[in-house]
Amino acid sequence: MAANRLFSLNGESALVTGGGTGIGAAISRLFLHMGAQVTIASRRESKLEAFRNSVPQHASCLHAVPGDVAVDSERIVATAVAAMGSISILVNNASTSVGKPMRDMTGAEWQTVYTTNLEAAFRLCQSALPSLEANRGCILHISSASAVAGDYDDAAYVSSKSGLEGFSRHLAVELAADGVRSNVIRPGLINTEAFADYPDAFFESQIPLIPLGRLGSPEDVAYAALYLCSREAAFVTGAVLTVDGGETRI
Repeated sequence: MAANRLFSLNGESALVTGGGTGIGAAISRLFLHMGAQVTIASRRESKLEAFRNSVPQHASCLHAVPGDVAVDSERIVATAVAAMGSISILVNNASTSVGKPMRDMTGAEWQTVYTTNLEAAFRLCQSALPSLEANRGCILHISSASAVAGDYDDAAYVSSKSGLEGFSRHLAVELAADGVRSNVIRPGLINTEAFADYPDAFFESQIPLIPLGRLGSPEDVAYAALYLCSREAAFVTGAVLTVDGGETRI
C-alpha cells in the first residue's frame, strides 16, 4: 500500500455537527485537507461563516447548514445530502450541558441536554442511514472522558455521553451486515472555546492529573477521527478510542 494513500478521504462526503468551532471545526478542517467534501452544521450562523472564511482554499468542497440538531436533525441531513450527493461519514459532535449540580437541575434542563446529546444522534443516524448504507460508510460519535470518570460536568451531560457510547455499540452490531461502522472518540480535557472563561487555577489543578502533562488540542481529536473514519479502519467498529493524555487510564 502506497504511503501517500494512507488516510485519504478522497471521494468521501462527511456531515459534521457542531462543525463550526472547537473539536468539530478541527475535524472538518482536517477532513477537507484530506480530500473529503464536508457539510458543517451549527446553530450559530456566525460560527459557520467564520469557519468558511478560515478555509478559503476548500470553498468548493465545504457546505454549511445552520440548524440546531435538537430540532432540525432531519432537515440537516437532507440538506447535506442535497449539497454533497450523499453522506458516507456522519460525525455526531454537537452537544450541550447546563453545568449545574443534579440537585439544582430542572427536568426541562435535563431533557434539553438529552435531546441534544443523545436523541439528536438517533435522529441523525436514522435519517442518514440510507446514504450511509449505500456508501458502506461510518458513524463517529464524540463522547467524553466524563462518561466513565463521572466528573468535569453535570449529571445530564455525563449520563447522555454514557448513553451515546451504548448507542454506538449497538449500532456497530445492528449495522454491520450493511457495512456501516460505528465508533466513539472519548476526549479528555481539550483546550477549546468552552474553557475560555475558566480561571487559570482550574488548569493548574487539572494538568498534574494528566500523565502527558498538557491539555489536549482539538487537532489531537481530529487525527483520531481521521483514522476511525478512513478506509484504513475498515475492520474497526464498536470501538471507543480515548484521547485524554492517559488521565482516565480506562
